[in-house]
Amino acid sequence: MSNKPCSHEDLASNAAGKILMCHECGVVHLLLPNLSLRLNLEQFAEFSALAAEAARKIGKPTILPAANTRH
Repeated sequence: MSNKPCSHEDLASNAAGKILMCHECGVVHLLLPNLSLRLNLEQFAEFSALAAEAARKIGKPTILPAANTRH
C-alpha cells in the first residue's frame, strides 16, 4: 500500500451509479444511490462475474449500448 493520496480514475458511470478506481491503493469504488462499496481487485472481479451471471439468468444484457442523449 502506498503513502500517496488516492487518485481516483472514473472507470464507468450511468444512471445506476459510478465505478472509480484508485491505482495507488488498488481499491475499486462502487458508488450507487445510497450505497458505496470499496472492493479490492479480486473482490471486484468476483462481484462483476456474479452480477453478469445474474443478468444472464434474468435475460438482461450485461453490456448495454450507450444511452441516446437526444430526446
